[in-house]
Amino acid sequence: MNGVQYEKLLSQFETEIREGRGSDIRQKLLTFKASDIPRMQLFQFCNLARRTGLPNISLRALHPVLRSEKTGISPSNNEIIEYAAALIAIGATAEANKLLSDTSLQKSEPRVLFFLAMTHFRNWQYEEALPHLNKYVELISDNYAKLVGQVNVCAALCSTNRIDAAKALVHPLLEESKSLNSVLLHGNLLEIAGQIEFYKENFDKALDHFSDSEKILKNTGALSSIYPRKWQHLIRAKNERSIHEAFMVMAPVMKEARKQRDWETLRDIDKRLGVFFQDMFLAEKLYFGTPFASYRDQLLEVFPGFSLPENFFLCNRWKNAIKGPTLDLRSGKLEGEEIGLKSGSLPHRLFGTLLKDFYRPFSVGTLFGELHPDEFYNPFTSNDRVFQTVKRLRGIFEENNLPVKITQLHYEYSLKIVGNLNVRLRSLDLSLKPKNFKDVHLSEKFKTLSLRGDFSVNDVIGELNMSPRTANRVLSDQVQKGNLVKFGKGKRTRYKLAA
Repeated sequence: MNGVQYEKLLSQFETEIREGRGSDIRQKLLTFKASDIPRMQLFQFCNLARRTGLPNISLRALHPVLRSEKTGISPSNNEIIEYAAALIAIGATAEANKLLSDTSLQKSEPRVLFFLAMTHFRNWQYEEALPHLNKYVELISDNYAKLVGQVNVCAALCSTNRIDAAKALVHPLLEESKSLNSVLLHGNLLEIAGQIEFYKENFDKALDHFSDSEKILKNTGALSSIYPRKWQHLIRAKNERSIHEAFMVMAPVMKEARKQRDWETLRDIDKRLGVFFQDMFLAEKLYFGTPFASYRDQLLEVFPGFSLPENFFLCNRWKNAIKGPTLDLRSGKLEGEEIGLKSGSLPHRLFGTLLKDFYRPFSVGTLFGELHPDEFYNPFTSNDRVFQTVKRLRGIFEENNLPVKITQLHYEYSLKIVGNLNVRLRSLDLSLKPKNFKDVHLSEKFKTLSLRGDFSVNDVIGELNMSPRTANRVLSDQVQKGNLVKFGKGKRTRYKLAA
C-alpha cells in the first residue's frame, strides 16, 4: 500500500474505534509491520495501537525516530506526543513528563495538556489533573477529542468529591455523545452519571444508569463494562450484615477483574467495602499496599478511626504476622543477618519497588524507571535489563531458601510470599524511593553511634560490618551530602551528625 491507501485505511480504523469496535481494530493492527508504514502515517498507526492496548508496538515503531543517534532524523510534534503517551501507558511516566514539559510544544499542541493530565490520573492525582484537562478542553477544536477531555473532567470531579459540578456537566455531554454516535463515550458517561447518583444516595437512579451503561459497553465488547457492574454489586453489598457477606456479593466481579487483570477494580472494592464497614484491617492493607501518596491521604479521611502503625508485617496470609523469620525491607537483612540483599543495590531496590503495591503488578517501564532513573527507556533493551535484575533477586531468595516468588506475565512483574516468612515494612518508608532506603538505614546507624558521642571509622566498621575501604567511602559520601561533619586528621579523624 502507498501513503494515500494507508491514510484511508487508518482513518477507517479511527471511525470504527469511535463506534466502539476497538477490539476488532486491535486484531487488525497486530497484522501490520510498522517498518512498512510510511513515515507520514506512522504516528497515526501508533496512536491507534496505543489506544487499543498495544503501547509496546508504538514504542518500538517510534523509538528509532525519537532516540536515534543518526543525524538528520528529527521527530515531529505528533511523534513526540505519541511516544510520550505510549510511555505513560507502560508506566514510564517520569520520562513521558520530560518529553511533555516542553513549553513550546504545549503552546502549539494542546494534546500535550491531555497527556500531562493522564500522568496525574495514573498516580491518583486528580486535583493536579483538572487544570490541564480544563485548559485542553478550552483549546482543542476537534469535537470528539473535546468530548474525551470533558468525560475525563467529569471523572476527575467525581474523584475529588465535586459531585454537583460533575452532575452539571455530565447530562449535556450525554446528549452530545449521542449526537456524535460516540457509543463508547456514551456508555462511560452513563457510568459516571450512576456514580453521581450513588454519591447522592439516589440508589435507584444510580442502578438505572449503571444498567444502561453496562448494556452499551457490553455490546461494544469493551472491557470497561466491568465498571458499571462493579457499582451495581456494591449497592447490594453495602446492605449486607457483615463484610464477609459483602465480599461474597462482590466475588463474581472480583473474579472477572482478576481475569481481566484489572487491579484497580480490586483495590477499589477493598476500599469501598472497608469504608462501608469501617474495617481497619482493610484500611491498613490499602495504606501499606498502595504507592500513591494522594490515595493514602484520602484513606485517612474516609477511615476516621484508623491509627497508622509504625510497622506492617507482610506474610503469606493477611491480618496477623506468622511465626517465622523476619526480613527487614529497609536494611535487606534477615533476622539482622546479611543475605546478599545489600541496601541500595539494584536487587534491593527492585525488592522495595515490588513491595510498594499489593494489588497491581509493576510494568517493565515503571521498574526500569525505578532502577535506572537517569536513563531513557529503550523498548529493545530495557526489558532484558530489568529481567537480569529480577534474575539476581530470585537468586538471592533461592540461595537463602526464602519462600518469595516473583511472577512475570507479559511485561509485568509481581512478588508474593508463599511460605513461612514475614517482611517488615515501615510507614516512614512509604514516601521514599527504594533507592533512598540505604541513606535512611545509614542514618539510623549513625544516630546509634552518636548516642556515645562522636565516632571513628573503626566504630563504623564494627557497627555496620563493613570493610575499611567501604566505610571510608560511605563516610566521605555522607559528609559530602551534609549528613555528617568531619573533624580531626589522620588516625584522629572523627565524625558526628550534622546539626
